[in-house]
Amino acid sequence: MAKPARATMLILSTWVLTAPQTSVAHVAHVATHADASYGLGTRIDDTHAKPSLIASTQALTRGSNQLAITFTIDKDWHLYFDGQNDTGQPPKLKLDLPAGVTASPLQFPPPKRQVQGDSILDHIYEETLTLPFTLTIGEDFKGENVLIKGSLEWLECHEECRFGKGSVALSLPVLPPNGKPVPSRQAKKIDEAVKALPEATLPASVTMQWLPEPSNSTLPSQVVISASTAVGMTFVPDSKSVTIANLLVGGRTKRSTMTLNLDGVKSDSVLSGLLSVQEGTESRWYQVSKPVTNPAGPKSVRPHSAPVTTAGGR
Repeated sequence: MAKPARATMLILSTWVLTAPQTSVAHVAHVATHADASYGLGTRIDDTHAKPSLIASTQALTRGSNQLAITFTIDKDWHLYFDGQNDTGQPPKLKLDLPAGVTASPLQFPPPKRQVQGDSILDHIYEETLTLPFTLTIGEDFKGENVLIKGSLEWLECHEECRFGKGSVALSLPVLPPNGKPVPSRQAKKIDEAVKALPEATLPASVTMQWLPEPSNSTLPSQVVISASTAVGMTFVPDSKSVTIANLLVGGRTKRSTMTLNLDGVKSDSVLSGLLSVQEGTESRWYQVSKPVTNPAGPKSVRPHSAPVTTAGGR
């Protein structure tokens, strides 16, 4: 019987941060760690968001494995949701994987609304941000270890904004067919991040009504979202969604009905994003992905909810 591969790790990380009138800082770090699930980053003075690559187990199995990019964010600084923002853009990950290994897009949890003045709305994360993704080891993968390499870009902001660029790498052994994965010290962090993601299925109480554009009856100009038992709702459009006009005002309500004004609707437009429904003192988030409907069709339809997905390579 084959012995499980010993958990060893090579971590390579480089961080590059640029800002106006600021020299480029560059640090390279190579380390080993007893727990092969953690990509330990190196801190530099000008970095306000420090990312790491982590895994939920100390070794990988054939099939699906849970990994994540996690950021530690300095006080008063923030990162951005992958959606409609007035000033920011989200972290992006581009992976370099061996043949037979694939990865899902990063999954973004519900963000916080940040309002500046009377016209600027962003959706942000403060203190920490963990973005789970699934790594799949196919049967055609040949090897005993998987080297996961990725390049990262992000925007971090406080009173000023700076672009950060960097790379991470994590090498993990692949267990034999009868091997049992051992949870890593990062398993709880990833598990909590997955539980914080929006639910994939909307409650039956939520309906949509598409209202026509006066000059073009084949395309809607508004969508009315109703939740009969709600005392409030918030909608956060993601990067795949049709633009929501005046989102600062229309994207949140303390009522059971929300009207969203659609901007630049096309025949292939999609209403996509995160919907928070508040019932009593409890709020729950749901993933929404619904093709824009011809107003001449049924007036009230259940929105189709898809599993949480985000654009690849964030």
